Parts: sequence; structure tokens; C-alpha cells
Amino acid sequence: MQVRAHAASERSAPPGAPANSVQEWRTLRFTPAVGSTDLIQSVRKVYLPPPTAEGPRVVGRPEVLGLAYTKTFVTVVLSTLVALGAPVLPAAAGAAQEPLRVLCIGLGGGAVPCFFTGLLDHCEVDVVELEPAVLRVAEQEMGFNTGPRLRAFEEDGAAFAMRAAKDAARGGGPCYDAVLVDAYTADGDVPLQLWSAKGKLAQAFATGLLKPSGLVAVNFLPAVDLTEPISAFRSALAVRNNSGIGFSVQAHPEMRDDAVEPLPSPDIKAINAPEENDELPKQGNRIAVFAFGKAIVGASKQQLCKQLEEAAAEVSAAVRCPFDMTELAARGLRVWR
Repeated sequence: MQVRAHAASERSAPPGAPANSVQEWRTLRFTPAVGSTDLIQSVRKVYLPPPTAEGPRVVGRPEVLGLAYTKTFVTVVLSTLVALGAPVLPAAAGAAQEPLRVLCIGLGGGAVPCFFTGLLDHCEVDVVELEPAVLRVAEQEMGFNTGPRLRAFEEDGAAFAMRAAKDAARGGGPCYDAVLVDAYTADGDVPLQLWSAKGKLAQAFATGLLKPSGLVAVNFLPAVDLTEPISAFRSALAVRNNSGIGFSVQAHPEMRDDAVEPLPSPDIKAINAPEENDELPKQGNRIAVFAFGKAIVGASKQQLCKQLEEAAAEVSAAVRCPFDMTELAARGLRVWR
């Protein structure tokens, strides 16, 4: 792994931080055993409290997401959950009997799980990370700090999901509203156990990992054909719920925070929303989603776009999101039949 620190254009202490704190950007890369890679696994904006301050020496800013795919990831997940009627918005959360529960498989620098717990007071997140070194680096260098609503587990994500599903089936553990997969090898491949029909994660869905209305979302590189993973989730979840819809949303490759000056800025033309028979996009990660619940099942592509965009506007206003969720919620949306 490689962590680099970059000076932030905003150098003063952020609101709530101790005086004389200094802000930085931190980037995390996984380096392959052979060759090299330009893939950036995580970007976090952090602040460094003065040496005299108590607490962690590196603190992440949960509301700041430095990569296009992380912004799209949290947007499409929260927007879909709102469309499903999950307790995301304050009014729904106040009426709910249980908190919003999210399982994140794959930690990286911890930007996505920290966004959920940092901006949603009623959200509880479990993060599962296979590599001890990743968890150690996230805590020591990337500003990832656990707490009562943010728990981290050092374990194989698929095995954790299977055990959690069995506990839930026996009535001994919580079901999740959403399961997010953001786990990669150094070459950028999502492990087979996390998306194939015979993988342990699909088995966990069939056993009861998700609530009666929920979603699974997976971050894929742009050239991956999503037919097989979405079909695998559809089949697994059909055991418990025969209704569902699979779709994908594309992250804009040019979107990034202007303050992250050291990150590469390729000359890429904006990619138009793909139609059903278009070639797979060559740039911009895609978030594959399979969601089930009466509110969105049977929706056409146009109806789904409208639902997600309206939900994104509500979420963005409710959590005071610093970026525009509405333009990300259905960008390049494709429904996979």
C-alpha cells in the first residue's frame, strides 16, 4: 500500500476542530506484486490536530468525498433507500423503530462508511475488511475512527455476511437495509465470492441478510459486464422476495474536488447516458444496484430516473450535502433486465 499526503488549498482548521489544526488530502493506493497501477483506492480530506490536542492524530472529514465514484456510490444508495421507504430522511428516521443499518464490505480509507455515520445520526454501519494492514493504515493515516455507530471487523466479507445472515434467520442479529461492496484486488477486480451466483455473499442474501425491502450495491470498473452479477443477486434474493429491479449508474470520470490538485486529471469527454444496446463505457466506475421493494419494482427507466433524482434532492437538502446529489443519482442509468 502507498499513502501520500497532499497540501489542501483550505489550510485553516475546519469547524469543530482544535485551533491550529492543519488540513491535508490523503490518497491510498494498493500496489500490485508485479508492475504498477494508477488506480486510487481512496481519497480522504483530513485534519491534523496540534500535538497538544487529545484524541486521534489524524481525523477524517466525513462530509468531504474526493472521488467521483464515492460521491456517486453514496448518492445512489441513499436515493434508492429513500425511494424504497427506508428511514433515511429525518421524518422517516424519527418514526422508525430501528436505525438505518448498512454493511460495507471493503474499507479502503473509510470515506464511504464515515459519510453515512457522519451525516446521518440514526445510521449504524458495520465495515468488514480482509487485510489487517488496510485497517491499520485507515486508522493511522486516513482518518478512519470507529465509534458506537461505526464498527470495523477484520474478516473475510463474504464469511461475515453469511454468519450475519444465519444469525438474523435465527432471530439473533440485525438485518441490513443495504449492503455495499467496495472491495478490490490490486488489479481492480471485485473478488468472485462477492458477486457470483455461487459465492457466499449471494448465499447470504438467500439466507436473509437484507430486510424485506433493501438493496445491494457494488462498485465496478467501467468495462465489467454487469449482466452476471445483477443476475446472481436477482436469483439469490428471489428466494425471499420475487420482486426486484437491477440497474447501474455511472460515475462521472471528470468529477473531483478542485482542491485535490495532485490527482490525475485526464482529458476525457463527458460520456452520454448509455442506452440498452450501447457499448460498455470506457471511463467512470459504475455502481451496480439490485433493489427490491414495492415502491420501485416495475418502474420504467424514466420513472426510476425521476424517483432517484427526486429522492436525491430530498437527501441532499436534509443532510446538507456539500456536492450536488441530484445530478449523480441517475447519471448514465441503465436498467438490466
